[in-house]
Amino acid sequence: MNKFDLEKLLAKTIDQDNYLKLGAVALISLIIAFILYQVDQYRPNRDLVGHSLLPGLDLNRLERIEISGIDPRYPNQNKQMDKVVISKMQNQFILESQYSYPVSVQRLASTIFRISEMSIDQKVEIKTKDAATLEKYKLNNNSAKYIVSFFAAKSTTGKDNLIARVYFGDKYRNASSSGQYVTMEGHNEIYIVKDEVDIPWNNYYYLERKIFEIPTQNISAIYFTQKNSREELIKNNEWTWKNSKLLKVADQSKIQTLLNFFPSFEMESVVPEGDLRVQNLNYQHTINITTNNKETYQLLLSLKEKENYLKVKYIATDTNNNKKTNNLYERFVYKLTDYYAQKIKDVMMALGG
Repeated sequence: MNKFDLEKLLAKTIDQDNYLKLGAVALISLIIAFILYQVDQYRPNRDLVGHSLLPGLDLNRLERIEISGIDPRYPNQNKQMDKVVISKMQNQFILESQYSYPVSVQRLASTIFRISEMSIDQKVEIKTKDAATLEKYKLNNNSAKYIVSFFAAKSTTGKDNLIARVYFGDKYRNASSSGQYVTMEGHNEIYIVKDEVDIPWNNYYYLERKIFEIPTQNISAIYFTQKNSREELIKNNEWTWKNSKLLKVADQSKIQTLLNFFPSFEMESVVPEGDLRVQNLNYQHTINITTNNKETYQLLLSLKEKENYLKVKYIATDTNNNKKTNNLYERFVYKLTDYYAQKIKDVMMALGG
């Protein structure tokens, strides 16, 4: 190797070493920038005009959500609504404020997304954010239309880590636009978000409405009673009545209508098992559903006008013939809507049970 080649090799090595160092510096700079960006998202007093209210707020980061404020049914009475409290327990969101019943993740995620992506239209020019100013724009604890608090996981000391507490106040309107006054705890500014804010505030809204889900192809038998009659349907190649010595082929279209209920059996609300409203129910109808997986769902129905209830009993047998139950079904009775209850009665009547 001559002197010229050695010089080129040395220069190349130095360049490669510099590139590695520059690359490492660039990577560290990107990491620092990303961290600062995340911190800056909710930094007090950053200018929010033209941006989203809480950009990047992710359901996966949250451990607790609280929604309170003025009950929308009584806007002129300054009546506080019951606080909606949602928390995460064993990787599942539950309604602390509604018997610790599971939450509809889809509805919760939708609410969080709507709040986080609200567009800030303009800043209100104020001298100071004092008590009188907050009262003027309906942004204090007693007058805000909604107060929504987001918490991350608790710290090692057991304290809640508040990510953001948002106050939604009075409506804003002028000749060309409408919106709502908003501020956040720890921020010195008051802003106006585009359009008037309507946040779902009712506990029932966030309940997981689906009681159970049984794929129709997994159902092997249906047994039901009504008006002192008993009927049983079994499935071989097709659905067949088993209530006579000569097995009679059932009307397959009517059976399918009945089956269509089971994958989406939904309720209006839940009532604890020990509640006085459900202690003396008269269950006039029973439907037993057996699956190919050795599961049995027993549906006890009390169907009366405005008072339609469903009690579910669940038993499953594992491969070792050990029986297991569902704690949720044992704790609650489900209230059904009049519309849904009538549909069930219509189907059962059509079957001629």
